[in-house]
Parts: sequence; structure tokens; C-alpha cells
Amino acid sequence: MRWDRAAGGWVIVVTALIVLTVMPMVSESGPPDPSPNPGGFSWQNVTWDIHNGQSLTYENQTIFLAANLTIEYNATLALKNVTFVMNCSFAYEFNITVNGILNVTDGDWNPATKDDCSNITAPNSAVPYGIAASNNSTITVSNSDITWWGAPASGEPAFNSNGARFANTTFFACAPGETISDVVNTTFDTCSLVDSNITTNNSRGTRLANCALANSSFFLNNSLNTSIAGCSGDFTSSITVFGKNNTVYSAGGNLSMNFKGDDGVFTVSSMAGMRLRGQNQTVENVAFRDGAGLIVEGTESIAVALRDSTASNCTSGFTFISCAVVAERLAARECPTGYNIAGTGAGRLVNSTADLCANGLDSTSAGSFTVQDCTFSNISGNGTRALFSAEFLRLDGCAFSNVATTLYQASINPVEVSNSTFGWDCAQQLVVNSTGALYSVNNSLDRDKCHVFAPSGKLYVQWFLHVRANASNGSPVPFASVRVRDNENGTADTTQATDANGWARYVRATEYDETVAGNRTLLTPHNITVNATGYEDKWVSAYANETQDILVTLGDIEPPSIYPVAQGPVQMGGDTWLRARILDNHQVSNGTMRYMRDGDMDWTIAPMALETGTYQDGTWSAILPAQRAVVNVTYWFYASDLDGNGNRTANITLQVLDTKPPELNYTVIQFIEYNESTRFNISAIDDSPISNISLVYRDMSGVWHNESFTPGMGHNWTYVLPAFWRMGYIQYRFWAVDALGNMNQTQLFDATVDDFTRPKVMDAQPRGSNVSVESNTTIFVKFSEPMNTTSVDAAIRFFQANYTFTTAWSENDTKVVITMSQGIENDSYYYIVIDKTARDKNTLPMQYDYSWFFYTAAPAPPPKPWWEVYWWVLAAVIAAIAVAPIIYWGLGKVPPRKGKPKESAPKEWKEPEEESGK
Repeated sequence: MRWDRAAGGWVIVVTALIVLTVMPMVSESGPPDPSPNPGGFSWQNVTWDIHNGQSLTYENQTIFLAANLTIEYNATLALKNVTFVMNCSFAYEFNITVNGILNVTDGDWNPATKDDCSNITAPNSAVPYGIAASNNSTITVSNSDITWWGAPASGEPAFNSNGARFANTTFFACAPGETISDVVNTTFDTCSLVDSNITTNNSRGTRLANCALANSSFFLNNSLNTSIAGCSGDFTSSITVFGKNNTVYSAGGNLSMNFKGDDGVFTVSSMAGMRLRGQNQTVENVAFRDGAGLIVEGTESIAVALRDSTASNCTSGFTFISCAVVAERLAARECPTGYNIAGTGAGRLVNSTADLCANGLDSTSAGSFTVQDCTFSNISGNGTRALFSAEFLRLDGCAFSNVATTLYQASINPVEVSNSTFGWDCAQQLVVNSTGALYSVNNSLDRDKCHVFAPSGKLYVQWFLHVRANASNGSPVPFASVRVRDNENGTADTTQATDANGWARYVRATEYDETVAGNRTLLTPHNITVNATGYEDKWVSAYANETQDILVTLGDIEPPSIYPVAQGPVQMGGDTWLRARILDNHQVSNGTMRYMRDGDMDWTIAPMALETGTYQDGTWSAILPAQRAVVNVTYWFYASDLDGNGNRTANITLQVLDTKPPELNYTVIQFIEYNESTRFNISAIDDSPISNISLVYRDMSGVWHNESFTPGMGHNWTYVLPAFWRMGYIQYRFWAVDALGNMNQTQLFDATVDDFTRPKVMDAQPRGSNVSVESNTTIFVKFSEPMNTTSVDAAIRFFQANYTFTTAWSENDTKVVITMSQGIENDSYYYIVIDKTARDKNTLPMQYDYSWFFYTAAPAPPPKPWWEVYWWVLAAVIAAIAVAPIIYWGLGKVPPRKGKPKESAPKEWKEPEEESGK
């Protein structure tokens, strides 16, 4: 080929220019991005920066990142069916910072299928990672999982993405704290929170829709324009909203309603309730069901308006803590406590109801509170009770029906009840504890149902007398001095001036306590003298249209009230504490529990003891001994007081079941040998037979499997996981269920599938001494696993000489035959080494060099001539020739003589004549 100098010169120049242009680009590009590897794995252990204008998409693979990831402004990272592992070795070692766009989706955009979802995760819960985002970023997570996401390390930027959207996303064991900050228009749509606690701070336009919470909480702090709809959770979960000033949370306002019904009511159900803080808030048209109800908390200056809402089957319907609440048209139903007033706030509860509750209203407030025009019906405990009130707790215009105790006053501060009605079906109407004080003003009472107790309980009963002074012509006399005397009770004259219309209102409050013995009619306003000074010639009329006739009963004639604490089915095999709340006007002295199992002939008595509270209002408990079988137990409580009044409950049926899930004991396997099966052993202990134990695992392709264990001896079960033919990592958990359907499962464990076993030589031949050399003698080596043939060929060395050789592999590259080019020689020594650079198919080297030797036998001597071998045969032939005549003569065989022989004489032998030399 002819060299063209001109052309060659141009090639050199152009090549130089290309190199000079590319070198700066390479030097500025930074570390490379992980390589796309569909169906496989990518590893990255240097900082990963996705630069401005760069857009990367990864699909159907697993990425291990042992470094920080930064998505710069105007850069995009898209993950589709990707498992993205932030491979931290300690908590928050590595974090994701989003200044651009992060899109995380599943493979088919179908939320019904989870086997192709993406997952941003960490190796385990002990080493969480952080996600931080700027307010210029955009994050979308759809049909995917976020696992073990935590608060970024100190100094990391807050998560304040603008327009982040999480759709059908599962958050597992995430606790980012108050790192989701200054969030704008962030949506959580059909998401699941499991063992997670997420907080948003200073968020605007946050939307929670159809989210399910399990042992989790969602905390919106200082939020504006929040939308919550269709959310639910268990009793260990909660949604808390601390609103900005002047924010309205209502069905028609900024807190959206639940559109599952047509009533236009937002529903918070099956959770630990909803908590509101903030000034000047309004809550309207909200229904709280099967949870903890609504808690409104603040300070005395925080005003909250609560209207047209309901609480049903909640642990506490509406709780007001230190806030100036105005609550109107509320309804509490089937709640242990309908309304709970606590703290130092003041407020009003108006036109509201409590029905089928254990307690209608509890007040432990240190402020003042008014309950007006409310109805309390079908209350098994107290309609209202005051346990503490620094100022007046006032009840005005209320109605009580079918209430065990209409008002129980134990506060040292006065409580006033006025203008209220008490139905005939109320067991006790006014009860004043030994430390309480109660004013009864203009109420309609049943005189047999009011009680006052020592040592300092006070009942202040007020009555009124309206007096009118008229002139003789019937016109009113204003500003007249009117003197009134209660002749029956012997009180002094009371003087009062009439008003401009001639009316005077005489008010009297008489104090009664236990020092008044027996039953007595009090304050009957009759036999009253009225004098109008200076107007004796005038007609003065008096009437008492607002008086009351009340009988105060001193002493205890009421038995204790017993309210069993609901007890669901219990686990067999363990003691059960059965409890009841016992109230008494005086003091409970004794309590017992009696029980009988199905098939028993008599009741067994178990003593009760005061567990918490006082002997007037306390919780008593008794032990039901452990039951060793599934059975029904019938029991009832009995209590008596110091005055000898006794009471018992109706029969209660308790189911003793096996509700305990299997107890699992196992060893976590974190490393699985590539191309080898793995044995999982687990023991399960349960009161009932075990139905099934499964290994539920997700393989490296993201496919979930459910494989059953095989029962063994005792409580032991075994499952052999088939070998994996690719490396990566899997997730698995153990799952067990007994014959009664009690289920237990472990957390998800991670296991790395890799080649952890180094290859080794299993056999090498020939070896030893006196090895025979034949035309087809070869050297072979047998390995423990398939080998990288190139690395083995390069690792073979003959120590005594630089022999050349060829190799032939067989048996799936586990056996190699070494053929020496010059052949194997006799009477020679061979020392062969395979050094540890020999690798298997997964590039794992041998741990040690392997060597062996052999000696070949000496060459065989050349073969001897046949006469040396068969000399004895020749000697025998010669000997035979030599002795033949002798033998012949010995037999009488002699040659005849010449001439005619005599007949009787033997013939004479004669030597034959020699032939002439013709």
C-alpha cells in the first residue's frame, strides 16, 4: 500500500483537532451516569449529578447508588419499573436533592398491578436516606413505593417542591419529619402510609384524597387551603391540621368534603381523630365516625367556630382544650364522652345533643363555659359533670331524659344549672359531691332525686318572688320600697325598690348540706308579707310564679352504679383482667365478680379490687383465670357501699378464643449463594395447629412468589429456595397462619444474591510417582464450578520448564485437559501450578494457588534376541540329537555288514561310502 504524504498529513491534523476538542468535554462531564441495564443491575459509588438540560430515563432495572444524587435545575430523571436503592451504610449517609424534575412510575401505568412498580428504598430500616427538594422542583410518584425515607441530615435543604404529586404511592416506614416545607399544590392521591409519619409545614394547596393510614400520622402544620377527602385509617393513625389564621375548614370551604354520600359532609373515620390548632378557624359539616373525634386546641384567645357536625362511636366526640369555642348544632352519639371541656378556655355549646353516650359532657375546665339549650338523653352515666371549674360552668335551658345522673358536681368551684327540665326517668337529678358546690336556679326537679354529701358539699337552692306595687287605680308604682318577709322560714325583712314598671324581683338562695337531718321541704314561698312603704293606701300584689318546691334528701339510699368495661374475645391460655367502673354517692365498700364456664354447675367468686380512681368513682378489676380451651364464660359484677346498698349487673358473655397469631422463630439470611439452593428453617409455636407457613419473596425481576414450607419434626418447618441464575438482591418475609385464621408475618428482609464461594480444584491427575507414559497420556484438572477458561489457561504454569501446551474444556467448563506440545516424557518430574488468578464465570478468583506433581516411570529395556530368550530350547534340541544314536543302539538297531550274512548271525553295519566329488 502506498503512503500518500499529503493525505497522511491531513489525517494527523484532523485527529489532533478532535482530541483537543473532546478532552475538555470529557474532563468537565464528571463521573459517568449508571448504565441502562434492562432486567439487570447498575452500580454507582461516586456522586451522581444530572446536569442542566440533561434528561435520563431508566426502565426495568435495579440501581444501587452508594453516593449522593443531585438533579439540577432543568434536568430530568425518570424511573419506570426501577428499584432504586440508596445504598447507605449508616442513616442519611446519602441523600437525593431535587432541583429539577423527578418522575417515578410503574411499568404499565396501571395501579391495579404492583409487580411492576418502582421503589425508592434503602438496604434496611436502620439506614434511611433523605429526599430534599427546592421550590423550583417538580416531583411525581405514581403507582410506586417509597420505603425508609427519613429526614435529611442536618444542613440539608428542606423538601419544598412546587406541585409534587404522589399517586397510588405506598410510604413504608417513612418519617421525614417537618422536612416537607413550604409545599405548594402537593397532592397525595390514593396513597398508603404504613408505619410512617409525614409532616407538611407552611403548605399551601395540599390535597389528601382517598388515603389509607396504618399506624401512621399525617400532620399539616400552618397549612392554607387544605383539602382532605375520603381518607381512612386504623385507631393508631391520625390526621392533624394546624391551620393558619382565619382559615375555614368546612364542607363548603377549604377543607373539602367526602362525596361518598349526598349529605355534603366530610367524614373522618376509623382514625385517631382530627386535631385543629390556629386562630379564628371554622369547622362545618364534618362527620367523625369510629375514631377519636375532633380535638380543638389553642389558648384562651384562639376562637374556633364549630357548626353542624356530628361524632358517632368515637372515643370522645368533641374535645375543647383552652380555646374560645362557639359550638352550635352538634350531635354526639354512642360515644363514651360526647363533649369534653378542658384547659383554660371559655366558650359556648348551644343547641346540641348527646345521645346514647356513657357521659354527655365532662368539664375539667379552669375557665368558664356555658351549655345552653342542649339535650342529653339515654345517658348511662352522667348527663353532665363538673370535675373542675375555676369559674362558673353554666347549664341553662337544658333538658335531661333517661339519664342515670343528670348532673354530678365534684368541683370545689360553683356550678349553676338553671331553667332546665329533668325527666321522671332520670335516676338521680342533682348530685353534689363532698367537695362540690351547685346552684339550682328555677329548675323543674323531682324532689326525691337530689343528694348532698359530707363533709363540705353545698347545694344552693334559689327561688324568686316577683312583687308588683300598684296604685289604687291599678297603675304601677315605680321606685317604691318593697319589704318582703318569709314568715315560714323566719328570715329577716328584705327591702327592695320597684323598677319603672312597679316590679321588684326578690331572689333568695338557701344553703343546705348534710347538717340538715332527714327529708324536708325547703323554700316553699307561701305565707309571705309584702309592704310597700309610703304606699299603704295602694294595692300591692305579690305572686311567686318562678318559685320551686324541692325536697333535699340527706344520706345515701342509692346503690352503686356499675358500668362494665367492654371486653372483647380473649386469648386462651392467659389470665384476663375484667374491669368495671363503679360509682356511688357515698363510698363503695366491696366488689366481686362471679363467673361460670359452659358446662359448669355453679358460679365461681373472684374478689375485685380498686385499680384506679376513688371509692366514689373508680375502676375495679378482677382476674378471670386462664382458660385452656375455646369456651364461653358468663360473668357478672356485684358492688355494695358503706350504707349497705348493693347492686349487680346483668350477665355478660365472654368468648375465650385462640386469637393469638403464631410465634415465629427464624434466622435472617442476608446472603444467598448464586447458583445454589438455600434452605430456610423456621419454627412456629401456637396454641392451635399451624395451617401454613409461607416464604413470600420478590425476585430480582420484581415478581412476587408465595412458597409453602414443609412441616418437619416438632415445631420446625423447612423450605428450600431454588437456585438463582442471576445476581442481585431479593426481598422476602415469613408468613404463617393457624387453623383459626390467626396470621403473623415478619417485616421485609433484604438478601443479596451473589457468588460468595471461591472456586477450587477438586482433582488433578496424574499425580504421584512411577506414572506410566503412554501415547495418549494427558493431564486433567477438575474444578468445583464452571470456570472462566481464559483466566485458567493463563494461570497454568510448569515450574521446571517453560512447556507449551493446549487445553480442552468439557463438563460445563468444570474440567480441563492439558496436552503438552512435546508430550510427556519418561523418567521425568513435572510440577504444575494453577495460581489464584484463575477465576470462575462470575470473575471470583481462587483463594489460594493450587499445585501438584508427578514422576513418570523409566523407559522399558529393549527386547532380547530370541536365542537369548529361548536358549534352553536350543540346548534341548542339541542334546536330543546327541543322544538319539545311543538310544537307537540301545534298542538293538545296528547297521548290517557287507556280504551275505548268515541267517542266524546278525548283520554287520558298515559305514556308507563317501560320494565322489562329481
